[in-house]
Amino acid sequence: MLERNEKAIRAFFSGLDDEADDLMQRLSLGDDESVWAWFRQRYPKATQRVAKGRAWRDFVRAMREFYRSENSIQ
Repeated sequence: MLERNEKAIRAFFSGLDDEADDLMQRLSLGDDESVWAWFRQRYPKATQRVAKGRAWRDFVRAMREFYRSENSIQ
């Protein structure tokens, strides 16, 4: 693998760690709107369907539940 490709791949995956940390912080604060804003910013097309009515709150609630269950495993 070319060295520049390896650096690009490492930079991409280190960015994912930063993204995950940001999401975990938002989830731990309990601010649903902040969590929803995180998803809307990164996945605008995917979140448009969920955004109708109050369905987005159900989505955030499910994410928070998943986050809690994953933390209890570790």
